[in-house]
Parts: sequence; structure tokens; C-alpha cells
Amino acid sequence: MPLICLQLIQLNLAYSTNNMRIVYIQSYPIYHDNVTDEAWMKIENRDKWMPGITAEKGAEVEIWVVGERANIRNYSFGNNSIPVRFFERSSSGKRTKFHFSRDLIEFARNNPVDHFVIKGLDGGVGVELLKRYIIPAKIPFSFVIGGEFRSKFNKLATHIFYESDRQFQQLIKKRWWILPGIPTNKLYKLPKSVNTDEFKPYPDIPKEFDVITMGRLIPYYKNYQAIIKLSSTFKVAVIGGGELLDEFRLEYPNIHWLGHINHADVPTYLSKGKVFFYSSTRDFFPRAIAEAVSCGLPVAAFGDSISDDVVQPNFGILLNKRNYEDQMTVLLSDDNQLTEMGKNARNYALKNWHLKSTESAVDTLLSNVGSSL
Repeated sequence: MPLICLQLIQLNLAYSTNNMRIVYIQSYPIYHDNVTDEAWMKIENRDKWMPGITAEKGAEVEIWVVGERANIRNYSFGNNSIPVRFFERSSSGKRTKFHFSRDLIEFARNNPVDHFVIKGLDGGVGVELLKRYIIPAKIPFSFVIGGEFRSKFNKLATHIFYESDRQFQQLIKKRWWILPGIPTNKLYKLPKSVNTDEFKPYPDIPKEFDVITMGRLIPYYKNYQAIIKLSSTFKVAVIGGGELLDEFRLEYPNIHWLGHINHADVPTYLSKGKVFFYSSTRDFFPRAIAEAVSCGLPVAAFGDSISDDVVQPNFGILLNKRNYEDQMTVLLSDDNQLTEMGKNARNYALKNWHLKSTESAVDTLLSNVGSSL
């Protein structure tokens, strides 16, 4: 048999998805982001597209989330209909990231799964499922890193999908003298995916604000002081709701606190800003940056955690905490540079962060899962 034919047969066997059952888990309850179950189902992003691509390749796929109430819905991706199982929470408390569901854990015990893909390392839904079922039962699982990259469960994951070069360096780094870094053969870079048809430039919308930013307004979450400082020089707007919204509106009336905006309307609001400013110094690759880039906005973010593979020099700048106000002044003083950066941003998103950007990562996952069954 010709060698090329043999290689094709081997490739097909490696990617065989017959009877392969894969479940994607949202580690944080979906209401953690201040969205309803109904609103979450309408959002088109990687959290649904990656399962959709997996289903296109022949695997049996479901998405499990903790929401407002138990329910089963369906998400359509191409010709595939993917069940989305909503489970009620079993815990309460102010910090919603730690909420979990005993019903979800019990359902997992009674419905065998070949592989779990858990989005987020530190959310209560995923952590409790790992502790109470996945690890004791020795079920293979993978992580998709959101913000936090440290987890005592990393060493047990078969794959860890990271998003930025800085995350990679932190993951492979040895901790103290006893904790080894994560082996590189477990690590796979995962591109962002943005609905570029929805998150697009709106050139006819006037630029009302010099700086626009986006995020939930909750204690200890973002670097709000940086936003407040910039507002003394620039016209600043903030998209996002949360428990601090009313307090901030009273205390800082010169900032335009736009409140919670429906996801579908966010692009038109982003387009009102000249520059998108990401104020956190702890996040590595927030979805807000990718959405702003897709809308054709230059991006400014702090280099403490954001690396230059995320905010690249041709469409943004990395800020230094010592002189970021001066850096923003220089950036906003050059309209021609802003225009060029905006074009570069849009082109980059179209090329790299589109609907099918995670396909090679899904191929890797299915190949490795299939070979272990």
C-alpha cells in the first residue's frame, strides 16, 4: 500500500470520533457576568463555537452550565444541534464565582462522559465537579484558561489551552523548589474567537469619548483608579454594570457610566470611543480586548499582565503604571496613527480571531482523546 494512503488511514483513525462523548463545562455560573439564561443563549462566542466545531467533526457534544433555573435548550451550529443543560445552583453567597451545582455533579455520575473540557480553572462549578467526581472517577479532562492560570488540578489535566505568551511562561515556570512547571506537551495555544459580523466598526458613529472601557463594576475587580485618573484629562466612558455603579456615578460624575449594555449593542457603544482602555493589571487576555479590536479600536492596556502577542504594536500600546497618562496623551494626539491602528486592529481580528479560529485546537483535542479510548 502506498505510504501516503497508509498515512491518511492512520490520520483518520487518530481523529475517529465515533461514540466519543465530550462535555464542555462553564466553570463560572453564567449569571456571574450579570446575564440571564436567555441572554446567554443569544451570545455568539468561543464558548459555544468550540463545542460546535467539535460536533461538526462527529463527536457527541453537550454544554453544561449553572444558571438561574434547570432547563435544557439547544444551540445550533451549522447543521448540528447541541444540547445545553442548565443546572440550578446548590450554593449561595455574595461571591458568585464559587457557586456550584450538586445536580450537575450527580448528573455527571449517572451519564458517562469520555472527556470534560472545563472553561475556567477557579470557578466553583468546575472545581467542585473535579473534586467530587472527575478526579475520584479518573475521567480525563482539559482546561481552557480564562483569567486565572494557577490550579492544583493543572498537573492532572490532559490538555491546558492557554491564550497568551505570558500565561505560557507562567505555566512552565517552576514554583519555589518543589513544584515543577507544567510540561509543554500539555500546553496548547488557543486563539480568541469573536463574532466579527457583530463586533465590527461603525464609522458613521461619532467619537463621543476619548477613552472607552468595559467591565463589571464590583469591588477589587479592576484597576478603577487608573480610569478615574484618566478622566481628569480625557473624556472617559465605562460600559458595565455591577454593585459599584450607583456609587461611582455619584462619586465621579465626570465619567460617563453607561451601565450594563446588552451584548448585541456593545459594538455600537465601543465605536463611540477613540481608544479602548483595559485597566486591569491581573488579566492576561480578556475577551473585551478581542471584541474592541474586532470593532477596529486601538487598544491600550497595562504591560504588567498583557503581553505584546495580545496587544500588538501595530494596533495598540502597552502601558507603564509610572507614566501611562503621558502615554495616553501621546497616543490620542495623533489622529492619523489612531486611524491606522484601527484598520490594523480590524484586519487582525478578521484573520486570527474568527468563528473557526479554534479548529486546530479541536483537532488536537479529538486526536488525543480518540487515541486514549
